[in-house]
Amino acid sequence: MEKERTLFKPFGDRIIFQEVYEEESALVLPDSAKENAKKKYIVLAVGPGRQQFVSSTGEFIRVPMEVKIGDRITLTNQGAAAVSAHNLDGSKDEKDVLFSISESYIAGIVE
Repeated sequence: MEKERTLFKPFGDRIIFQEVYEEESALVLPDSAKENAKKKYIVLAVGPGRQQFVSSTGEFIRVPMEVKIGDRITLTNQGAAAVSAHNLDGSKDEKDVLFSISESYIAGIVE
């Protein structure tokens, strides 16, 4: 049975994501590439998008997000804020840590 988890509703262009732990592959990588190759993330929640001012109309518009729930992403070298490090039962497991970051720090979507 999958663990229940508390999800946060992010504001603006922020996303909530979690590191995905997968089995080691048979590929041989140089040490410099190993750390980044192991980091895989999955999007769990997405904000509504950032607001942008349109000077010609004097109004704000909502810029839609490019990522969606379930996307696998890669990140730039910017840090993400941990938003939850505990399970509902109060125990702590590194594999259950949730992170929050602005969409602008996403390097791309892995297809």
